[in-house]
Amino acid sequence: MSGASEYLATVERFYLVLRRQGLTLSAHDIRLVETWEAAQIPINTVCKALLDGAEQFKAVNGGQRLPMTLHYFADQVERAAHALKSDAIESNPEPPEPIESNLSEELTELAWIGRSESCPRRRNAYRAAWRSLKTGNDNTRSEALMAADTVAVDCFWDSLNTQEQAQVIQSVEQMILPELPGLGTRGTRLRRRALLEDEICRQFDLVRLSDSLAKSGRVTRQD
Repeated sequence: MSGASEYLATVERFYLVLRRQGLTLSAHDIRLVETWEAAQIPINTVCKALLDGAEQFKAVNGGQRLPMTLHYFADQVERAAHALKSDAIESNPEPPEPIESNLSEELTELAWIGRSESCPRRRNAYRAAWRSLKTGNDNTRSEALMAADTVAVDCFWDSLNTQEQAQVIQSVEQMILPELPGLGTRGTRLRRRALLEDEICRQFDLVRLSDSLAKSGRVTRQD
């Protein structure tokens, strides 16, 4: 296993154990871990920051499950890396830059989708996606929409009960089984995550924002 895959595998394994749930990291989270490695943030610093962030989350939210996405703790990791580099006890990183004004139309459309949604779980997922789109700092419009998709799916996944999650996982494993011989370790991880997102959207009628918001006009739904 290469150094890069070992770094990713270690962080992924640590966070999934920390959550006590989940199959794999999302493609968006994988890119985040790769930026940490490129910035030469030590694995033990990342894991310690994730552990500290998890403890703080539990202290505030009680028995609520940890967020599915690593991006929730990205600031925690960055602060730990800054403290390590500067030998400072505390650091005060700048808040995320507001997303470019060219996404104002998408924000408006997403707000409309959320307001018109009658299902509380889908509505909460769209609200989480709106916050991601509002505060994100992705380089391109498509990356911002894909990141919002990931947040929406992760939020919705966390709202599922054990039986519903098991049903999704079973469907994913059945679909990926014929493809496994042609996939490597990384390919399997990415493909499983993609199928998981597709299956959640299919089974629970969750709108995929990167598709819907890319089209002109508002999204309509028939429940």
